[in-house]
Amino acid sequence: MKKLLPLQLGLLLLFLMSIPNFVFAEGPSLEEPIMQIPVMSDTHICGGPVTINNITLCDRERFSYLNDDNFPLALNDYKTIAPNYKALAIVGDLVDRGLASQYDVFNRILDEGIEPNAEKIITMGNHEFFERKYRPTLTDEDAVNTFLMKTGMPGLYYDKWIEGYHFITLAGEYTVDNNFDNAFLSDAQYEWLEKTLPIKAISSKPIFVFLHQPINNTVYGSEFWNAGPDKGRLKRILQQYPQVIMFSGHSHYELSHPRTVYQDGFTMVNTGAVNYGWASTGYIPGKSQGLLVNVYKNRVDIKARDFKNGTWIKTYSVAVPFKDTTTDYVAPYFEDTAEVYTKDATNQSITLSWDQAIDDQLVERYVFKSGTEILGEKMVEFWKPLKAVETFTLKNLKAGETYDVEIVGVDSYGNETPTSLKTSFVMQAQTGWVQEGEDWYYYDPATGELMTGWLQDRNNWYYLDETGKQTTGWLQYQDKWYYLDDTGKLTTGWLQYQDKWYYLDDTGKLTTGWLQYQDKWYFLDDTGKLTTGWLQYQNKWYYFDSSGKMKTGWFYTQKKWYYFDSTGKMTTGWLSSQNKWYYFDSIGTMQTGWVKINQKYYFFANNGELKVGWVYTSGKWYYNTLNGMHTGWFHAPDGKWYFFQKDGSMKIGWLYQDGKWYYFDKNGIMKTGKQRIDGKNYTFSSSGVMLVK
Repeated sequence: MKKLLPLQLGLLLLFLMSIPNFVFAEGPSLEEPIMQIPVMSDTHICGGPVTINNITLCDRERFSYLNDDNFPLALNDYKTIAPNYKALAIVGDLVDRGLASQYDVFNRILDEGIEPNAEKIITMGNHEFFERKYRPTLTDEDAVNTFLMKTGMPGLYYDKWIEGYHFITLAGEYTVDNNFDNAFLSDAQYEWLEKTLPIKAISSKPIFVFLHQPINNTVYGSEFWNAGPDKGRLKRILQQYPQVIMFSGHSHYELSHPRTVYQDGFTMVNTGAVNYGWASTGYIPGKSQGLLVNVYKNRVDIKARDFKNGTWIKTYSVAVPFKDTTTDYVAPYFEDTAEVYTKDATNQSITLSWDQAIDDQLVERYVFKSGTEILGEKMVEFWKPLKAVETFTLKNLKAGETYDVEIVGVDSYGNETPTSLKTSFVMQAQTGWVQEGEDWYYYDPATGELMTGWLQDRNNWYYLDETGKQTTGWLQYQDKWYYLDDTGKLTTGWLQYQDKWYYLDDTGKLTTGWLQYQDKWYFLDDTGKLTTGWLQYQNKWYYFDSSGKMKTGWFYTQKKWYYFDSTGKMTTGWLSSQNKWYYFDSIGTMQTGWVKINQKYYFFANNGELKVGWVYTSGKWYYNTLNGMHTGWFHAPDGKWYFFQKDGSMKIGWLYQDGKWYYFDKNGIMKTGKQRIDGKNYTFSSSGVMLVK
């Protein structure tokens, strides 16, 4: 039947829906309500910046969306619109992080703004548990005790009778596996509820129930923010009492949405949020909303209020006894003249514009389908003035593909337009480099073909895997390794990767083993890493400095000298350098002092040079030749005779050898002829043998 409405009526309906104060309910009544109850939630009082374990909370830079001023604004507004209200309900998330100091600010604002004689109905929300996030030693029980102590409520779950009406408050009692969002109710609480609901229950009198988190997939926002999986237990209990009206917050979702009130055997109501607003599209700046509940003999009017503007958003009437008055079974529709327009087409995206669908309440979203594939979804900002034409950009489409697209309008209850708007278009062909998500691909400019394997483009090489995706990082190809930088370009030359150096030749292949580069030699191990320090290779030792260059010649490290020949091999044994001799032990250390080599002793100076000729050390004289330390008789070039003992030291004084006596003066010279020694006269032959003693 909706298609029979004339175009003018449809446009009028669009206009009326764009007016924030438009009331979808009974007209104004002179009937005075039996009782008025302000209902709000999510005041999220912060107070001011607080630092806990080096984490700063409620600073205005990170938490700029929070506004403590909205709470007193709402309380003052209620005094204006319902000065004699009997009870005030605040359905959880009173404070933002569960801190005692935040409760103190909350209580101060509440005490100053509440009607003096009004009953308080306060529910614990999930944010009241949040202090545990920053103080790990705290428990859920600590959070509950802080709530009870600061609010003065009789329990976590409790009931009150006000003006003959039953008020029942429920709450999550604990967290599970760091889940601070859902409401976890104990068996004891469910059993208590089952016993409490039937008390004085009559179908003609509403029972008001409060729980911070809504039941999943009921009121607007509950599909994302809800009490969690309780397998329908709470819903089944409440469905036994159709007169129940359950209020919940948590989602902060906009109150002009038709599913602000949702009925499924009983009535559920979204309370919006005082501190800041939200919707399926995300954060909505400048929102502060709540409810005024007016109780009449045969109905309950739930009036949504905008505290910022001091205006009514919408009124929802709930019949008592229960009657489903809110569920929408009527589908939206497109006018026969509705059209689709396309623009700004690329090889991956295209922008669609279309004439809005018409609904008796509102169109919540549009779904874009191509066959069985969902290409996208546009959420309507229904709290703003509605547009006659909507716009949406489809992204991540395939180049060169033909798309037959249907646009389906969906209302707030999931009813779809019986006919869709249709359009067809062909995406531009991909050419050259194309980014899809975070990945790059290359299409042949001539054929549009997706390239794979090695690709040369503008003097740079790239590698595209079997799906065409550009490779970055290390690549093993035909048993060789290559490296492609963050832009995908093949690297040649030196590469620093994770504090290690590698070398890739002119073809990009990773080098291993010996490398000559600019007249210097380097060594790269089996993984390609540049070697520094000592290297043993084919039973020879080499040394590479901190830049990886192979050492040759003399090298001093850790107070020891080494020598590397022109090929870099470490020298062991004898070395002749600049007409001087040196000796290096089996580990390459240059020797100094006395050294035994092949059963002979040699003496090396502190600079390692072999000493030949006279050597004075440790108070004694020695005589070295190229064949080692001299022992026994020695006829010096000046014609004098000396004698060196078995330890090589020069003899001084008397020597008895082969039954003969000899004498050597203080300079070690063998004496001949007549000599006076120690006050006595002696005669020595020309060969030094003593003749008379």
